[in-house]
Order: sequence, then C-alpha cells, then structure tokens
Amino acid sequence: MSHKNKNGLGTPQMIMTSPILPHDVVMEVINYLENDHCTLHSCILVNRLWCQTAIEVFWKNLWEFRIKVGLTGDTYRFWGAVFRTLTSCLSDSSKELLRSNGIKITLYTPKVQLFDYPAYLKSLDCVAISAMIEMVTYMAHQHERPRRLLYIQHLLEQEICKMFINKCGTIPVLILDHIPLAYFPGAQECFSSLTELRCHTAVHETIFFAMAQLCRNIERIVIEFFDDDNLGLAALIEMQQHNLKYVKCLGDELGEDQKFGAIVDVFRKNANFYTQLDLVKFPFIRPVTITTMMNLQSLTINLIGSQQEEAWEELANAYLPKLEVLHLHFDTLSLNVTKNIIANNNGGLYSIIVDYEPDDDDQSVTLNETIVQYCPKLKFLATWFLNNEWNALADILMRCQDLECLTLQGTVAIQIDGDKLLNLLRKEYTPKGLWKLGLRGSWVFSKKTLRLYLKDCKEKKKRIAFCFSDNDLTNFNDINDIFEKYYEEGVIRWYKFNCSFEWDSFCT
Repeated sequence: MSHKNKNGLGTPQMIMTSPILPHDVVMEVINYLENDHCTLHSCILVNRLWCQTAIEVFWKNLWEFRIKVGLTGDTYRFWGAVFRTLTSCLSDSSKELLRSNGIKITLYTPKVQLFDYPAYLKSLDCVAISAMIEMVTYMAHQHERPRRLLYIQHLLEQEICKMFINKCGTIPVLILDHIPLAYFPGAQECFSSLTELRCHTAVHETIFFAMAQLCRNIERIVIEFFDDDNLGLAALIEMQQHNLKYVKCLGDELGEDQKFGAIVDVFRKNANFYTQLDLVKFPFIRPVTITTMMNLQSLTINLIGSQQEEAWEELANAYLPKLEVLHLHFDTLSLNVTKNIIANNNGGLYSIIVDYEPDDDDQSVTLNETIVQYCPKLKFLATWFLNNEWNALADILMRCQDLECLTLQGTVAIQIDGDKLLNLLRKEYTPKGLWKLGLRGSWVFSKKTLRLYLKDCKEKKKRIAFCFSDNDLTNFNDINDIFEKYYEEGVIRWYKFNCSFEWDSFCT
C-alpha cells in the first residue's frame, strides 16, 4: 500500500501494530513502574496481558500508595475507587450484613468481576484500611453521631479484613493495629506463614496473645513503642524463637521510667539469633546485650539528646565477627568507640556510616586510618573529614576497590578544598564503580577543576550522582550552571544542593 508525497513519489505507508512481548518481559517493565499508579493505570489500556499484569502489580503493592498518595484532600477519589472495588468483592452475606445495619455507602456489584483483586495482595495493612474507611465513611455519614460512625467503621473493617483473609490464602507481611484478625475464619491458615510484622505497643495485649497462637515463622519485626510495656507482644516475640532475625525498634520522646521490661527481656534472651538490629530513638536495648549478638550482620543505632548515656561507650568492647553494616547516628559519642568496633570485627564491613561529630580532629584521622586498615570490602562509606585526612582518603580509594558511595562530612566552620578532592577522584586507582558522592560542610570548588573532573567522567563514560547536604557553597550559582550542563548531557545522573538527606538511604 502506498501514497504520494508532495513530490508525487510513492512511499510505503506504515501500518502500526502493537508488538507482542513475552509475559516475563511485560512483567519486568510493569514491575519497574510499580510505584507509579498513574502509569500503571495507562498500562491497563494496552491489551489483556498488560492489563492483567498491571492489575496484579498494582494490587500487590496497594498499601505502599498510602504514603505516596495519602488519604485526605484530593486523594479522596483514588481511595474511594479502591474502596468501591474492595466492597464489590465482598461476599453476599457481608453485603447483606452491611445493608441491614443501615450503611449508606453504595455497595457496587458488577455484572462480571474481571479480576479477583484481593487475591493479588501480598500484605495486609490494617492502619491503611482503617484510615481509608475513616475517610470514606466520614464523607457518606458525616451527620451521624460519633458512636454510630465508629460502629459503621468497625463493621467495614471487620468485613473487608475477613475478605482478605479468605481470598489471600497466606499473607507474608502484616501491619497490625486494633483489628482482632486472629479471631476471623481462616486466620490460622492465613497467618501461619507470616514472615514480617509491623506493629505498635498500644495494640491491646490480647490481640498479640491470639496472634502468638497462629504465628511461629516471623523473621522480621518492626515495633513502634508508645506508653507502657506489652506482655502480649513479648509473648508473640518469644514464640518466634530462633526464626526472628531482623528487629527494628522505633521510639520517640520516651520517658526514662519506660523500660519495656518484658519486651526487652525477650530480646535479651534471644540476642544470639538476630542478624539485624535497628534502634531509632530507642535506648533500652543496652550495649551489654548488643555485645552478645555473635550472629549480628547489621547494626544501626540512632539516638539523640537524653537517650545518650555514658553506657554507650561500652560498645567499644563489642566483638561482632559477622558484622557487615555499621550505621551510628549520635549527638555525641567518642569516635574511638566506632574505631574500636571496626577494629574488633573480622574485616567484613561493607557499609559504614558515622554520623556524629568528633571531639577533636585527631579522632577523625584515626577513624579513617582504621577504616583503611580493616575495611577492604567497603561499598558504602559516610565518614568525617576535617581537611587533614587526605592521605587516609587516598588510601581508602586505593584499598577499597568495591567502593560505590562515598560521603564526606565536614563542618561549616572548616573550609575544605574541593579541588583537591576532585583531583584525587581522577586518579587511576579510584574505584571504577564509585558513582555516588555526598558532601556536607564548607566545600570550595573552582569552575575549572569541576569542569575537568566532569569532562573526565564523560570520556570514561562514567555516570555519577551528587548530594550536597547542609553545605555552605560560596560559588553556588557558578557550579550549579556546570552541574545542569552535565546533567543534560547525561554525565550526572542526579544532583541535590542544600538538602536534608538521610545517609542511610543514600548509602545503599
């Protein structure tokens, strides 16, 4: 088939057809878009394979959109649509129960249910379910008495969670709140394979006691600590015995009299089984317990203000032979503590973050010299740099050939020669895989040296990323233009100036 162009010559007319891609390729493409619900919605319109795959990926990650989309304001339509879809999947008996209790929300029943949406879920988020129901019912029943509104919300939570338990088969990840899931039909089968639990201590202890009878295979637990101890949660943790490997404790503004004795005691008794410990504003698992964790591979401690006592100096005695990740965030602590932990391990560390100021310059020097000596396998490093550790930095670049991310933390009070750093990074011994650079403090760069460094990266086809956090950049406008130019050329993957950055997420 042909048509004539303006010169009268015949040219072939292209017939556009949609390419047929294998299922595994389509799945890989759509999994890449798993956090973009707008684009996932567009994938539904391509063809049946794309539609089914996009639906599966969207519902598998449904609760992740709670953070990305939110639950108020303009997002009402989004969560309203999710709610209508969920209620359309309810059993006839559940729908009749809701109608008989005078719930005004339209219970949509399609003629043909194309997908069994709840069956795709791989996690159950009770917090998100409650928040979604609270938002939707408030709009539909805003003139009801508060106690009547709470009753309506309770019934909806109950029936929707029953449906998930019935349709999902097994749920590996659970975010638990006040809903008594363990008492619903099918809970035994559904939660017997639970591997990750996120919860808080304000949940009634009887809910935890009931879950303890069902769950024996939890490997990861994340706990937010509020108010008092929780005997039910302590029992649930104890029933996991050697299966529990990952422990994350989140506290905030906790009083000194809140020791959480039962929970901490269970952690202490099973300390040797844990491979990852993450303490965020939770100072109650003491160094004496941490030093007994012979199988610990990852240790993160983030403490502030009054939560820091002299007792944390005892970490210097920790011998953790399997430690691979060490992230320490304190307001004050001697760098010698970190130096000793590094020296005490068997040289297996591949990620180090030291996020607290040294008492004096010599501490930062000895810390970096210790890193050179004991950490040849490093991939991610955030360390202090006060402009007198150039030899140690050169040694790190030469010795740590697996390095991918380097963060150097200084202070605004000390001006650091950025040109000297860039010239070091141009050396042949610089790790080939180093592509992320984070800088904090008062770094000074000349336009000439910065251009030479980026031009060198371009010639070597090396794409890099920069993060300047809490910086005092005197020639910001000049270097910003250079960064923008090389970003447009693809040499720079991304860059951020004067941002408040989480080094834990950066160093991964």
